[in-house]
Amino acid sequence: MKKLLLYIAVAINAVACVYPDSSLPKAEKPSSLEILTLPITVSSDAGTAVVKIVSTDDWTVRITYDRTANKEEWCSMDVTSGIGDESIAYDVTISYSANTSYSERSATIHVASNNGNKSINKSLTITQNQLDVIN
Repeated sequence: MKKLLLYIAVAINAVACVYPDSSLPKAEKPSSLEILTLPITVSSDAGTAVVKIVSTDDWTVRITYDRTANKEEWCSMDVTSGIGDESIAYDVTISYSANTSYSERSATIHVASNNGNKSINKSLTITQNQLDVIN
């Protein structure tokens, strides 16, 4: 009798390992968001810069300006969102106009991701030299 109960217990255990209970919570992959670009400083001329983003979750990007120093929006982006895939480094091209003033200006690039449970926010500063700096 003991052997029979042992065989039944082993069989139940084997079946449980092969067919796990689908109602058990699945382990979630940890969320991550990285900006692979260092802070950017550019000349006073118009141009472009590339920001590389890697995220496990879908992400969005936006630009804010220091309105005390800048009265205009001088940067734009070719991409404002992306799909989470940690195996891809997405390129976001930032285009900026010439700085014709004698004051340095800066903008902050904000990247955010959210998987429904966790939000991650990162930022990067782009600084453009003033007109009188030798390029």
